[in-house]
Amino acid sequence: MKKLSRFLWINFCMVYLVSSAYAGEVSTSNNHSLVINPGRPTFTMSPLAVPKGTFVFEMGYTLQQIEGVTQNVIGEVLLRYGLTDNIEFRLIGNSYIIEFLTTAASTQGFQDPALGLKYTLRRSSYQGFNLLDPSIGIHFFSSIPIGNQVYTSGRFQPGIMLTGEFPLGTNTTLTIEGAYLQQFMNEEITTEQDFAISIVYNFSPTISTFVEYFTLIPNAPGNRQQFLQSGVMFTLYRIATIDFRAGTGLYQSAGDFLFGIGGAIMF
Repeated sequence: MKKLSRFLWINFCMVYLVSSAYAGEVSTSNNHSLVINPGRPTFTMSPLAVPKGTFVFEMGYTLQQIEGVTQNVIGEVLLRYGLTDNIEFRLIGNSYIIEFLTTAASTQGFQDPALGLKYTLRRSSYQGFNLLDPSIGIHFFSSIPIGNQVYTSGRFQPGIMLTGEFPLGTNTTLTIEGAYLQQFMNEEITTEQDFAISIVYNFSPTISTFVEYFTLIPNAPGNRQQFLQSGVMFTLYRIATIDFRAGTGLYQSAGDFLFGIGGAIMF
């Protein structure tokens, strides 16, 4: 409870300062009128594919602490390309991990990269509050087992993700996402389900904020992880973004905290 209270206070201060600075600039447009629509910094993925023939390059850095392990995630690279206006090719780069353990030697190396395709099933009109007019996207993906021996799964790990984005008003959207992943642990096949829900509010065409809940549910023996995070994103010249986020684990098995920074550019 103490961690959660501290998290909420820090993020309330951050959002309050931002909203005060931009209180007079709230626009009647929403983030879907912008040229760039990045997938970060939320765990939830946008259901909208990038336009045909367009590249979006995203990257970032996350510092997090999980049960005495301090982890630096460097890279978080995602390259998106619009094959059509509704189909997007996705190359998820293998981030470089540096871990500092209190009870053992530190480890470092690359994670497994992944390939995927996202298909936009329908697009919302985004004309104010309408829960019956969502954007819906589906994402098929698989990891490629070429990472460092400490972090690689050793096998291809396929998964599927379904995302719905619901307009809650002119400047607000609700995104709900569920994912199903196949994993290999100790030569056995297991599965994992992820669920995330986020609310994004756009103060203006150039600044937005979000709050998000994310949970990871393994079918193998282990603890369910839950996270709560929020942050802000600035859009620059309609083709680039920079974002900041902070979060906390909701109980012991989740990360004690996380802090991230990143950005995206369209070309």
